[in-house]
Amino acid sequence: MKKIHDFTLIELLVVVAIIAILASLLLPSLSRARDMAKTASCISNLKQQGNAIMLYNSDNNGYMPLVQANIFDWNGPSKRRCWIQLIESYVAGGRNPWARYKNLSPAPVFFCPGDKTHAQVYTYSNYGSTLTAGNYMYNSRLGDYAGYPSNQNYKPRLISRCKSPSTSATTVDGNCQSLARIKFDISSRDSLLQYVDMRHSSKGANTLFADGHAQTLPKLTSMPEATIWKYFWINHLNNWP
Repeated sequence: MKKIHDFTLIELLVVVAIIAILASLLLPSLSRARDMAKTASCISNLKQQGNAIMLYNSDNNGYMPLVQANIFDWNGPSKRRCWIQLIESYVAGGRNPWARYKNLSPAPVFFCPGDKTHAQVYTYSNYGSTLTAGNYMYNSRLGDYAGYPSNQNYKPRLISRCKSPSTSATTVDGNCQSLARIKFDISSRDSLLQYVDMRHSSKGANTLFADGHAQTLPKLTSMPEATIWKYFWINHLNNWP
């Protein structure tokens, strides 16, 4: 009968050390793969929002959704509807803009899976009701009832008048715990850092553009101000009159 060989303490320690080395090599790769998956899911969310915005354009004579819109409600006085409510009926699992939003959350495409630093629930005041908003922000220069007509920078925009839709940002990963919550108004690096949450790799933020494509803009902290204006300040140099 063969004698079973027992592991010595040294052999066990060697095995443990090998496992630890393999784990140290694999874990960063797994972490990067997880981050890449979250980034891809976020890009998909933005593209679905882009499709919804295009459908909204088609149904509203080519106008972009407003950040806040004053809509007459047949069931009561006029109510403000934010951009999420205006386009949500065009995404899977969404509701129409007349839906009562009190204590409700919008469809999952309005929540970025890569949000690590903020709670994914924000309350938006809506004349006595509440909307639990997502963690993306919409460009207030595309039209904001709160600022227009006293300030023409916030007038409603026609998609057909955009001169560079591939570089004009509509929606971005948002730092939604700021006062703005659902909208951004970026004209400098300081305002960029206030509104945008760089929660993806290379200190980047995923961004949706007017032509419907979405991409990660990396290293925003070192982005030249001229590039910031090109992407986010859409009426700079009369790019989107």
